[in-house]
Amino acid sequence: MNFLAHGYRWLDRPYFLAGTALPDWIVLADRTLRIRMSLLRRWCHGGDPVAEVARGMIQHLRDDVIFHSSPVFAWASAKLADQVHEVLQEPPGSLLPAFLGHLLTELLLDAAIARGNYGIVSRYYGVLASIPVEELQGIVETIVGRPAARLTPMIRRFLAAQVVWDYLDDRSCVNRVNQILRRVGFSPICDRLSGVLPAARGLIHRQRERLLAHVLSAHDPPICQEKLKAGVLMRKRGSPRIC
Repeated sequence: MNFLAHGYRWLDRPYFLAGTALPDWIVLADRTLRIRMSLLRRWCHGGDPVAEVARGMIQHLRDDVIFHSSPVFAWASAKLADQVHEVLQEPPGSLLPAFLGHLLTELLLDAAIARGNYGIVSRYYGVLASIPVEELQGIVETIVGRPAARLTPMIRRFLAAQVVWDYLDDRSCVNRVNQILRRVGFSPICDRLSGVLPAARGLIHRQRERLLAHVLSAHDPPICQEKLKAGVLMRKRGSPRIC
């Protein structure tokens, strides 16, 4: 899941909302920081901002485990990977189509959520901007017990970029995808993805409710319970993220 899908339900809880974004912010800012469930559980009790942020981060982990384990996510990302492969004509064994299938499923799900209510995007960024970024960095440092000096400038860049708006436009979305490809070591694909996006948008729009159904459920499936109990890291290595 990407930022808006993680956070759009929590716009009335600013620190919780920030917690749903922090695992990905941390990865973008400083990959040496590691946060496990056991660490978050020490801080998630009480009514202070630290506890609320910790609870948001736990929610992020729960959502990601459920989302990436769901059959509809596997089906949608594979379908988009096939469409990408047809357009790009990658050689056998290339990892790029699968990577883009995963990435586009997440970005276009954010776009599908936004298309249902454009105001939700403005509110999302507005609520996050209401919390001083230095305070968020201090909360993370409290939780992890070490400095996180790169976090404040990264969050400022995130709030200034407001990338969810770009997911709504094909050309802007392609530009963001190319940025990610460069960051993770793939060659950019320029405008070749544009031919895939209209059909891909339609597919994710039609599957939006199914993609979110298990995440919105009050009951965690067994695989989620097992992974959370095992103290899974906040984010799988190699999972795509955009900023």
